[in-house]
Amino acid sequence: MTDQLFALPPPTLLQQIAEVEREIGMRELVYPRQVAAKKMTQQKADWLLTAMRAVLATLKSLDAGEGEV
Repeated sequence: MTDQLFALPPPTLLQQIAEVEREIGMRELVYPRQVAAKKMTQQKADWLLTAMRAVLATLKSLDAGEGEV
């Protein structure tokens, strides 16, 4: 099934963590502008950041050996 999901070898757990951290940083820069331009509500921006931070917490807990992939 993995072969069907990825054209390239999937990123390692640490690479996934780094990518999610990068994405959170980008969203923290972009969302305030989206809210100011009324293209997104503050509630939606807050929820999307919370969701991505939850993804990061999950990946970090897996990295710490607190869960299984």
